[in-house]
Amino acid sequence: MDRLHVPYIETMISQACTLSCKGCTNYSDYNVKRPVLTYKEYCNWFDPWWEKIEFDVIGFIGGEPMINPELKDFLYKTQRKTEKCVMLVTNATLWHKWPGFMDFLKDTGDVILKFSVHQPNAPYMQKAIQEVLDSLPWERTHSDHDFIENYECKEYRLNFQIDRTAAFLKTWKGNSYLDMKPYNSNPGKAFSICSQSHCPLLYNGRLYKCSSIAMLENVLTDHNRHQDPDWQDYLAYKGVGPNDDYADIVDWSSNYAKPHKICKMCPEPADKPYIPHIPNVKSRI
Repeated sequence: MDRLHVPYIETMISQACTLSCKGCTNYSDYNVKRPVLTYKEYCNWFDPWWEKIEFDVIGFIGGEPMINPELKDFLYKTQRKTEKCVMLVTNATLWHKWPGFMDFLKDTGDVILKFSVHQPNAPYMQKAIQEVLDSLPWERTHSDHDFIENYECKEYRLNFQIDRTAAFLKTWKGNSYLDMKPYNSNPGKAFSICSQSHCPLLYNGRLYKCSSIAMLENVLTDHNRHQDPDWQDYLAYKGVGPNDDYADIVDWSSNYAKPHKICKMCPEPADKPYIPHIPNVKSRI
């Protein structure tokens, strides 16, 4: 059996978040009660896949991942185990709770640190960005997106990204999770504006197209919507597991960064689904 290749995979190590952002594709804008993922649980999910698929970059996201007390294990131990680049995506609200974190990242090496800027004028955000920029001799590098700043420090194999996304893509119709509905779009058109087109999620040991479909059952159950007939086709999608037929795993991996029939749950350009981001952020701190 040949080992397959997928450029990127991510795992949500805390669904809870310190902020509430309307339109969050991970559904972290309500008061999620689930416990954080433990590193042991993550290994049980990840290890069977590492035997089958090689990932170039392994990301850890939230919610807010800096809520997870085992964060350093996720980064350091995964990098040492796989010898691959690891990525941390954080809103930086808890950066001050992890003193010396840049020294840890230098010791870990081969890390992408990404700040998602949700409150650009907040003192915590400005202080965290400045601390990172002052910590190393960064070199400004090219970015494929106007709203992302890229920096590189080759000495420590570190990259720093500042994501200043101005709008969020709301992935469902309705006014709240209590009346949410799928769009039933053209999958190709929906995928053309997808913000998660290169972001498959590892969840409960299975690989999903994105976090919006992986976490759908949770959010529908939490809001007593899991029996809604309009969602049943989407809930039937379970991604792929490490013990599934090899042909199914090959199909899943070959669909990376391509449209899938499940993409029809999300909006397409004609729906004008963008939400101004900064005005719709609330703090839970």
